[in-house]
Amino acid sequence: MTDRPEDVAVAPDGVEAPAPDGAPSVAQRHALSAESAPALLALYAAIVEELHGRGLVRSTNNPVGDYAEYLTAHAFGLSLAGNSSIGYDAVSDDGIRYQVKSRRLTPRNSSRQLSAIRGLEPGADPFDILVGILFSADFEVLRAALVPVAVVRQLAVRNDYVNAWRLMLRDSVWAMPGVEDVTDRIRAAANAAPPPRPVPAPGRRSPGGAPRPPSPATPVGPRQLMPKADPLEVRAYFASTGLSRRELGEIVGTGVGVIATVQNPNGDRWSTERFERARALIDADLAERKRSPG
Repeated sequence: MTDRPEDVAVAPDGVEAPAPDGAPSVAQRHALSAESAPALLALYAAIVEELHGRGLVRSTNNPVGDYAEYLTAHAFGLSLAGNSSIGYDAVSDDGIRYQVKSRRLTPRNSSRQLSAIRGLEPGADPFDILVGILFSADFEVLRAALVPVAVVRQLAVRNDYVNAWRLMLRDSVWAMPGVEDVTDRIRAAANAAPPPRPVPAPGRRSPGGAPRPPSPATPVGPRQLMPKADPLEVRAYFASTGLSRRELGEIVGTGVGVIATVQNPNGDRWSTERFERARALIDADLAERKRSPG
């Protein structure tokens, strides 16, 4: 189902609408219509490879999702999760998990339906915040929002065929309580100067003979992942306090879902520093309770 007219304006017969100021489109400026299909595919491959070398995308697949993750990480100072992480794409130093979903709106397909969201069954939340980004056909940031998982659960529709949930990123989502408009921050990340291309490793060359930069050894992000706390140690400490997950979350300043996740060996982990800070807060609270019983 396509949202109209809320999504984007679409020219008749699927023809790309002119730019608002009358300027030629990217395709017109580069005369792409004059190129052969093999030449266009080769150009596409070269562009994706260049984006990968600059660290803007993490794979050589469709760049929309990777680019959205890159912008989110740089806009909020997050660390991108590894490919083995399930349910989220980036994490903050405080252990907040971000799922990034994006959609590129084109004259031929202006649907705002995001890709499948999994793990919303009753129980622990797969992420804490969903970052929804809408791009124009030329990858300009149209709108972006931070959507709490509680709002996602409220709006997402179950699709049994794909065993997942679907969310339509309508304009009305921005008016939901708890949703934050972060369009300006994502745009600022997009407009920032691109990072320098990594220095090629000695002797490593691409098939064409030109030096090829090494692939990043760790997920691209503005911060390196710090040492992680042992989830079994975290679980044992939490159990020793005799406090509920809700009480622990209130003391530490995070949600119940995070408290559950950092105890799970298969879930996301707090950094050692974050765990020590949480332990100090909890110990202080327990000491205060002993001094003031009742």
